[in-house]
Amino acid sequence: MAVTRFDTEKFDGVTDFNLWQVRMMAILV
Repeated sequence: MAVTRFDTEKFDGVTDFNLWQVRMMAILV
């Protein structure tokens, strides 16, 4: 779960986090 710690540190805004999550989902799928 190192990724969870990384994204929390790198992104401080909810919007940025949402965008990052969508990108991660696209990459994984």
